Amino acid sequence: MIKKIFSVILSILLIALICVSFATTYKQNRTGTVSAAICDISNENKEYIINNYDDCETVEELIVRLNDEICTEYTYHRPLIIFQSFDFDKFVKTKKGLCFDYACYLKAVFNITFPEVKVYVCDVRAGLFNFHSYNFIETETHRYFVDLTTDQYRYKNNQKRIVYEDIGTLSYHEYASRYNEYILNFH
Repeated sequence: MIKKIFSVILSILLIALICVSFATTYKQNRTGTVSAAICDISNENKEYIINNYDDCETVEELIVRLNDEICTEYTYHRPLIIFQSFDFDKFVKTKKGLCFDYACYLKAVFNITFPEVKVYVCDVRAGLFNFHSYNFIETETHRYFVDLTTDQYRYKNNQKRIVYEDIGTLSYHEYASRYNEYILNFH
């Protein structure tokens, strides 16, 4: 009897530890603001990016290409996550990922093909343990909003994709306050 009670208490403590770890990890890595979201890219992956995307002449062309690729070749996969991270190799090989992976992939590709362009991975909290990631792109003359995950959902449901939205002179915070409200209602 004591052994059974001890086993139940130990199980409860283990579950509590996992939940606290999960919440703490998300709080650290998913800030709800613009983040740097840096990922290490091997030389092999740099070559992969250059071979696949270096012919894109404009930011808009690259966004469209990445959007098409994610919508047609990748699968949204949401496993139980305790520690969120982006693994370029795994993402490209399995063609599966979360919104965070899609946003980091876009950032990684831009870092190699258009290093002068500022690309941010942005997060919005859509529940206690639920976040949504998207991109904010800033060139010298334009600012863009890109949400590959929502477009993948739209594509799979035969709806019109947004692909990207030129948000003019709005700052990230001005646009995000509008968009984040939409995301909270969407998810």
